[in-house]
Amino acid sequence: MSAWLRVAIAALLLAVGCSSHAGGPPVGTYRAQAGPNVLMLRGDDTWTLRSGIRVKSGVFRADGGKIVFLHRSANDPAYSGAYCRGARDTYIWSLDGGSLSFRLAGPRCDENLFAVLTVAGPWRPRP
Repeated sequence: MSAWLRVAIAALLLAVGCSSHAGGPPVGTYRAQAGPNVLMLRGDDTWTLRSGIRVKSGVFRADGGKIVFLHRSANDPAYSGAYCRGARDTYIWSLDGGSLSFRLAGPRCDENLFAVLTVAGPWRPRP
């Protein structure tokens, strides 16, 4: 890829409030189209999902069009982290016009994470 194209892509990503993340979706903070849902994907491969008063977090691994969410903790007693701690939920992600979308790509542990990621979206960069 030419240097000027890399600069143009970096400028575009900065303009939408995100930065690139090798092999995965752009890191940044996203707000879902529906509900009080905010997803943070950080450059250190950690994620946090705020859905109303519920907060879940963990690490993610991205490879091409797939992203795997590994659960670490949650503030919801029903999903206190013990229920899905260590579980891996795999999704296919896509970016269309700056909006991030997710589709289930394997078994899931966390029904709430599934519902919020797939139904509440698409996810738009949050200023």
